[in-house]
Amino acid sequence: MSQTWFVKSNKNGKVFGPYTQELLQKYIEEGRINRNEYVISADNNTWHDINANATPAIESMQQQLGKYNIIKELGRGGMGIVFQAEDTQLQRMCALKVLLPELRCDLQAVQRFQSEAKAVAQIQHPGIIQIYEICQTPQYFFAMAYVEGQTLTQYIQNKSMDDKLKVFYLVCDAIEFAHSKKILHRDLKPDNILVDQSGVPIILDFGIAKHIGQSTDLTKTGDVFGTPKYMSPETAKGEKVDQRSDIYSLGVILYEILTGTVPFTGENYIELLFHLTTSDPIPPSKINVSIPRDGDLEIVCLTALAKDPKKRIPDAAFLKSEIHNIIHKNPIKLKPPTAWQKFGKWRKKNPVVLATFTAMLIIVCVALSTMFLEQRHSQKLQRQTQNEMANIKIEAIHSTLETIDAEMAAQNIFDSYNKITRCYRYLSEIINTISPKKAQNLHQLLNMHLRFDILNKFPKVTEKKLPQSPYPPICSPQNKYIIKMYIANNVPNYYIWENTQQQFTLENMYLKISHVHNYNAVLFSPNNQYLMLRLPKDTFAIFDLEKRQQIFSTKYCIVEDACFSADSRYCAFRFEKANDKRKERACHLLNLSTGKIRKFPIEVYGNMLISPNGNWFIIQEKQQKKLIIHNIINNKNYEYTDDIFKYTCRMCFTEEKNKVFIVSNVNMSILNLKKNTLVSSPSLLLGNFISAGPILTVDSHYAMGKKDGKLILAKKNINDSIFQQRLPSYFNMLVSHLKFHPQNFLVAIRNDIIELRDIYTGNVISTFAENGTLHSMQLQSQNGLKLSLTKSQSYKEYTIAFEKLQINDAGIKKILSRFKSLMHDLDPTLAMIAYKDIFIYTGHIGFIIWRNGKCIPKPIFEDISRIKYDIRNEQLFIHFASGRIDIYDARNGLSVRTFKSRIRRAVADFAISRYQDCIYISYNSPCRVVKENLDTKTEEILLETQGSTKKILELDKDTLLVASETWDYTKMALYVLRAGKPHTRILPKVRLNKIVALAADKTNTCFAAGDNIGNIYVWNGLSPKTFRTAKVNGTIKGLSFSPMSEYLSVTTKENVHIYSTKDLDKRFEIYRGFFKEKGVIFSKDWKKAYIPDGLGEIMIFDQSFLIDDEAMFRKIEQCDQMISAKTNEGLMYYMNKIENVLNNTK
Repeated sequence: MSQTWFVKSNKNGKVFGPYTQELLQKYIEEGRINRNEYVISADNNTWHDINANATPAIESMQQQLGKYNIIKELGRGGMGIVFQAEDTQLQRMCALKVLLPELRCDLQAVQRFQSEAKAVAQIQHPGIIQIYEICQTPQYFFAMAYVEGQTLTQYIQNKSMDDKLKVFYLVCDAIEFAHSKKILHRDLKPDNILVDQSGVPIILDFGIAKHIGQSTDLTKTGDVFGTPKYMSPETAKGEKVDQRSDIYSLGVILYEILTGTVPFTGENYIELLFHLTTSDPIPPSKINVSIPRDGDLEIVCLTALAKDPKKRIPDAAFLKSEIHNIIHKNPIKLKPPTAWQKFGKWRKKNPVVLATFTAMLIIVCVALSTMFLEQRHSQKLQRQTQNEMANIKIEAIHSTLETIDAEMAAQNIFDSYNKITRCYRYLSEIINTISPKKAQNLHQLLNMHLRFDILNKFPKVTEKKLPQSPYPPICSPQNKYIIKMYIANNVPNYYIWENTQQQFTLENMYLKISHVHNYNAVLFSPNNQYLMLRLPKDTFAIFDLEKRQQIFSTKYCIVEDACFSADSRYCAFRFEKANDKRKERACHLLNLSTGKIRKFPIEVYGNMLISPNGNWFIIQEKQQKKLIIHNIINNKNYEYTDDIFKYTCRMCFTEEKNKVFIVSNVNMSILNLKKNTLVSSPSLLLGNFISAGPILTVDSHYAMGKKDGKLILAKKNINDSIFQQRLPSYFNMLVSHLKFHPQNFLVAIRNDIIELRDIYTGNVISTFAENGTLHSMQLQSQNGLKLSLTKSQSYKEYTIAFEKLQINDAGIKKILSRFKSLMHDLDPTLAMIAYKDIFIYTGHIGFIIWRNGKCIPKPIFEDISRIKYDIRNEQLFIHFASGRIDIYDARNGLSVRTFKSRIRRAVADFAISRYQDCIYISYNSPCRVVKENLDTKTEEILLETQGSTKKILELDKDTLLVASETWDYTKMALYVLRAGKPHTRILPKVRLNKIVALAADKTNTCFAAGDNIGNIYVWNGLSPKTFRTAKVNGTIKGLSFSPMSEYLSVTTKENVHIYSTKDLDKRFEIYRGFFKEKGVIFSKDWKKAYIPDGLGEIMIFDQSFLIDDEAMFRKIEQCDQMISAKTNEGLMYYMNKIENVLNNTK
């Protein structure tokens, strides 16, 4: 018989094993177990030293037990060891269960061991192990049938559920038979059930079996027997048990069959017993999804596992029958517990939990109620906060719009664009928290500010990058060339590009000039043909850019100043010889065509100048207080001496070209070169404070910029006296550049700020700001006004786009410049007419017609009162101050005919019918309105009044709106005249001032009138009960409705105002800063604006974005690309967000 041994370390008490006797002996012989460091035990309780005497004791176990030859150990339990043995007499294999040696002296253990054998011996069943023999010598043991097979756990691993249930059914049958013999197993578990090779389960190990009804001292109440995981709750509690205890164990086995695990586990024995006696098992369907929830198997299993034996399946027979029903798909007898039963069961088992849950439920209810009230309060506060935030942002929107409007003249247009973008962002953030009506109103307000305050001033901007270099680029006149210096291999080179290229690289240059002298100011000639620069060894050179070659140079000269004549025929420069001890200084005049040079010695240099026509060369000599005047034509020198010339003077030629405008520290003067006379006017300006200019602008006006940022405009009178004025200034930075554009624009640059002004008004049109210093500036008349700038690494263009209707006749231009103003006080709506491809511009001395851009001047030199255009016949009706009305062909300006018979009376106003060949004329004496047929020359009286009719507006065929004086000539009245019907008076209770303008929209539903003191009246329909009013400064010159009647334009002598017809409080001023004294009119579709300049030529601006949403969006996209190129959240992004919300709320 093989014995097993435990080994314990003497050092730390750690126990190893059990080991078989053979293995233990091997470890001792190999030295892996030191005899002095370990002790051994057969029962893990009594320990012995390992010595020479102990080894025989280990081997003392006999291999023969009676007639049984021991083969091997099969297993051991708490009471005995099971060996496989051979019956030498009967020649059969059997199993011997031998009482443990240490229990031989334990009387109760011996009796319990014998009880097991007797109990099993009483049962004869195929599913229960068979007892052959019970022996007491030489040891306590009994012989049983040897079963060769697998444990139940091993057997069912790969079986179907039906096969598993069939085996379990046979186990129930065996237990039913044992119970019928009054035997309880009390230790049912899969390891105690062997399934033989035929598939029949055999129940083993009745070691703690009990005879039902037998009372002995072997098992008493309180004793706990069995394997804990399969133990019934009453067994675990030490209570009295019966057959239902085995039913519980069978329920555990069934649970394990269904789920692969036992119902309860624990980290230790105490935890396991706690769960066993207090917890309900997890339903099998939650572990194995193939088990139907609340199905028959789950009901049977959970009922077998009931904690209370009374609620458990009563016996094995019932359990067997239920398994039989399940196998054969028959209904079971057990019913699933109702929900109330489940709750009642749970309530009894968990009173503390129930109380806690009830308390928590109450707390939760109270908490939820509190949370609900708090949430309502929070939502209310949130709404209040959102409303407050919305109000704050609405106030911020209005404040920002007011700032944009108030600071429009000084405000950088790019900053204004960013500000209004911020307003749109505010609206997009609060649009869901305010009413749709308020959101719609704010949206309309922002759109109006955007259209009228921002977009009409926003230029088109293009930028070209230059190759990197620390030296700034310079652009030539008319932006033909760009020049920039680069250093390669320590050699400075100038690279010159033509500006027609889309991008600038070092490979696509036009010209490269090598070995230049560091970076110094270069000078282009006005015609872009010549380039003046400095080369090494103090060489001064001039290059012909057309021929791409050097045409002139001087060595060892330090050039201190240079200039070209306006026609680029001459070049003047001043230098002194390098290394010349005498320090000889001189000015030189070079004829670029012939190469001849003239020398003018000078001591103390002040300034020099060449006249625009190339006839005069002037040099200021400060030491001798004189001007050296050289007549280039006859090669003669003159001198003019005056004390003002001891100061550095700034000079420019006047438009007369033989006079010089001079600014000194004490006065401003005009020097007549032909008469050799000087006319001075006192000045508070100091010449050394001037940083830019003077430059001749237009009409004998001279502009200058000061170091303190102020702009000065001086005007030369006919007697050469000078009137000077300061232009409004919003910056105190030095004026570095001044340029004049022939379209009467003045551009000033202060560091990085660009200011565009109208020279006639002196007011700011627009302001732009750049990041970084601007190095050069040029102006061009190309598609309007093009302003070209160079920055450190780029070339940039600003374009104020407009078309130009030009006067090609030089004689007419001269006459207009002499008259200064073409129209004087004519109403611009009467003095200008725009219809399709025809534009007519009329004044006191005649009129000009542009047809398809072709100019047709018609000087008349007779005082014109008003004009009207006949769109049906393309004829122009002109009323002269003499009372005559002449008709001209608007296509060629030729006279057609003249009214002579009936127009001798004083004409107050007239209107040409759009529907029939007639005109409506109002006379002052007698005061009446008549209709005159142009063909028959017959007259029909439409209205007789006590006061003269001042304005006539045709609304429809035979329907007129007229403004006539009242009987006392102090007020006006409005009448509607209809052919064949009595006239009616509009707004009879309103006493109007002198009406000077009338307008109606294209549907004749909205009307407006303006008087001579700036009052505006707007009403709907021809029988209005109410009207809306507004007020502007000055006399109203013209009124016009937009095509959709949403806007009304109001023109005065100085401004053009746009009103919302729905709300006259919304007013905007457009074309600020422009010269508008000669009027501004819009095309009928409002897509174009016509603005005459000071000479009578017409600028045409595209303003389709004012009334066309698509045009506005295209303009915004262009602005976003420049302003918000680095982010996707530009103005268009917020506009789309707002539009989406507004469209969803409609």
